[in-house]
Order: sequence, then C-alpha cells, then structure tokens
Amino acid sequence: MNITLSLTLGVILGNLDWFIDIIYTAASDFETDALLMAAVAFIILQPLFLGFIFATYGWNHPNSDPDLKVRMKYLYLSPLFSLLMYLKLLPGYKKIFDWFSRRFRINVEDNNMAMFTIENFYRIQIFTELFLQNIPMIVVQAANNNAGSWEALGVI
Repeated sequence: MNITLSLTLGVILGNLDWFIDIIYTAASDFETDALLMAAVAFIILQPLFLGFIFATYGWNHPNSDPDLKVRMKYLYLSPLFSLLMYLKLLPGYKKIFDWFSRRFRINVEDNNMAMFTIENFYRIQIFTELFLQNIPMIVVQAANNNAGSWEALGVI
C-alpha cells in the first residue's frame, strides 16, 4: 500500500474514532454524572493539552525571540495548532507541516526548536491520543456499559 494512502487512511480512521466518541457521549444514557463528565473531559483534554504544550514550549524555549510580540504568537497559534494536531493533519502531511512552519516562522534556521519537527509532532500526537483520549474513553465506555447492564453478547 502506498504511504500516502496509508497516512490518509490513518487520518480518516483517527478522526472517525474521535467523531464516534462524541456521538457516544452525546447519545448515551450515562449511569452517573461522573461518567458523563469524564467522557466530556477526555474528549476536550487532548486538544487543550496540545495547545498548552505548544504555547509553553514556544514561549519558554531559550531560542525563542525575547520580543513579547513574537512570543505572543505561540499563544495566538495554539488553537490552530491544536486543531491541526487533533485532526492529525499537522503530523500526518509534510505539505501542511511545511506550510505551518513557513507561514508562522516556526522552527526555521534562526529559531531551532527541537520539538517543532514533523517527527516530534507525530510522537506527541500518538502519545496524547493514546493516553489522553483512547485509553480513558475505553475505560469510561466500559464502565458505563457495564453499569447499565449492557453486555456484548446481548447485542448479538
């Protein structure tokens, strides 16, 4: 299979998983309010964390420009960064990564920041998605389904 097709399929399936988590949270009858709040929290925790690490790393890095206006760009760009990372577009496609880097002058020659590479964005995406969304949502869904007397064999 072609690598671009593999990446595109991964992006589509990853976004489909996120969309299904939102549908599950919106459509399910939760046995407790705590389970509902946990499901909502784990849907929004990953993009908030992505924006937080982008803004704090860019702001505090020693190679970051000391000018306050330049440092503020990391705060302003954190929602766009979170969206592109959450939709898996920034770590998945070099053209989008190159556009983002050039357009906003991130990790160019005079501003070398080790985290701002496509490889590290991919690692961050995998880690945050696994530990801040997928595993917690599996636990929440399993706890909710078991509390509601839902069994896999009962569906079949």
